Amino acid sequence: MIAAQKQYAHDLLSHVNAYTHVRYADEPSVAIVEINNENSLFMWSADQSLLNLPTVYKDELTRQWNRWLTDKYGTREKLKATWAIGEEPQGESILPDGTFVWTRVERGTPGRRDDHQLRSCRYGGCHGS
Repeated sequence: MIAAQKQYAHDLLSHVNAYTHVRYADEPSVAIVEINNENSLFMWSADQSLLNLPTVYKDELTRQWNRWLTDKYGTREKLKATWAIGEEPQGESILPDGTFVWTRVERGTPGRRDDHQLRSCRYGGCHGS
């Protein structure tokens, strides 16, 4: 993936402007080029897309994540201790039945307030607010 992104950046910046006959990389009017914007598995519905990854990719991501954790922390005890810094005990639940979840609401939905709306879900069905 990284090699493909490098090739894309090279191809884009090596392109010669048909009007000025100058490579994009040398154009005085170009100050910044953003090659990728928010290009990640971990954005925009990552909670769902990661759950639905084919096993081979899930396994590889898990392997890489666990290797990084092992390299950084060495032991499970050190990881737990480090990640617990600043942790506070959970308070009492303020939801009467604990059945509220965030769900994504598509653009154009009548009454849409934001990309996410709080909906009450009971017994497998959501009743939107």
